[in-house]
Amino acid sequence: MTKKLLYIDGFAQSDFIEYVIVKYGIIDQYAIDMLNQVCDYGRKHKTVSKDSFAFFISDLIPGIDLKEACAFFEDECLTREGQLLKQEFWRDHE
Repeated sequence: MTKKLLYIDGFAQSDFIEYVIVKYGIIDQYAIDMLNQVCDYGRKHKTVSKDSFAFFISDLIPGIDLKEACAFFEDECLTREGQLLKQEFWRDHE
């Protein structure tokens, strides 16, 4: 991975939001605010086990799969499977 991510509580939220904005060409501030609120909620309520926050993100945001979600978490927040998905994502996006 060439990009250095900014992790807060194990999740690179601003980098993830930027990724989603670019992927879908989102320019609507309401949609961006909603993405941030989803991520804030997940950080507070969906971290009961490793990968649970990543599953929450991929389940709730259409078009975002688990590999994309895992890519923006620190390894400590992921199971081995989640870490492998993260590595695969960044290999594909070099």
